[in-house]
Amino acid sequence: MTEIYPWQQAQWRELQRARQQQRLSHAILLVGQRGLGLDDFARALAHGLLCESPDETGHPCGQCQPCTLFVAQTHPDFRHVTILEDKTQIGVDQIRELQTFMQLSQAGEARKVAIISPAEKMHISAANSLLKTLEEPPGNALLILVTHQPARLPATIRSRCQQVHFSMPDKKTASEWLLRKGYQQADELLQLAGGAPCLAARLSEDAGLQTWQTFIASLLAFMQGRQHTTQLAGQWLQIPAEMLLGWQLSLLRDLIRATSGVPTACFENQNQIQHLQKIAAGVNLERLFALYDQFVKLGRSVQAPLNPELLRERMALLWAEAFAE
Repeated sequence: MTEIYPWQQAQWRELQRARQQQRLSHAILLVGQRGLGLDDFARALAHGLLCESPDETGHPCGQCQPCTLFVAQTHPDFRHVTILEDKTQIGVDQIRELQTFMQLSQAGEARKVAIISPAEKMHISAANSLLKTLEEPPGNALLILVTHQPARLPATIRSRCQQVHFSMPDKKTASEWLLRKGYQQADELLQLAGGAPCLAARLSEDAGLQTWQTFIASLLAFMQGRQHTTQLAGQWLQIPAEMLLGWQLSLLRDLIRATSGVPTACFENQNQIQHLQKIAAGVNLERLFALYDQFVKLGRSVQAPLNPELLRERMALLWAEAFAE
């Protein structure tokens, strides 16, 4: 069965109370940053709702036929809508198929549950089509939407959902969870993941520390004139765009701290302090702030279907321009 993480317990209890009091909304919107396990939470919630004999805390029994079907991913009353392998958005045809599935639900019949994730990736026509379902919810059906960027969802959809927000856990909670799971170097992994425990776990499994070291080495070589922008961009192609952007913003915040004389104890990248101080010596504070602003603006386009090579070349050029003599 899917785990409910320590930082999700309050939200789970909130929804189970609503379920017991029969005031669970027909549409629930889970909101939080990436790496907090929102998709896992959504699946656990769906599993518990479809179980014939959930326990007093709402967790599925794991023994009944619906539980067996759910685990086998063959439950007839469950759907999970996400981005198709060859697409960049959730299409309107996917939502129309989901509507047909949900409209089969009638009061008194078995509950139907569907998850849409990531909801902010719905095409505008798909979102408009879903709105009709939210305005006239069918029978005994529940829709769970998962979003990491609620601002990218139409306000008309957000307003028709019961919103459940998730916050980043404190470092102690996240670190202890990682260590219990057997992940070593928990603190360093959390730093690379921006404090998100599930992302930190994936980084460990996907050799994230090695990827980080490659990223740092390539940037330092670039700063020392041993690589040009095309080489740098090429080395960054295997790093997911959002992660690459987050790492650069983190480094820039530390470079601003180094240039401003902030104590090193406040730095995010504790293992790179000497390198950061050397890099900071080569640029003034005004340029660093300007570069940071440019990367923030660039981040708004990371979600768009941009050419991966062009995006990384743009990142490399921004560094080159900022540190040009």
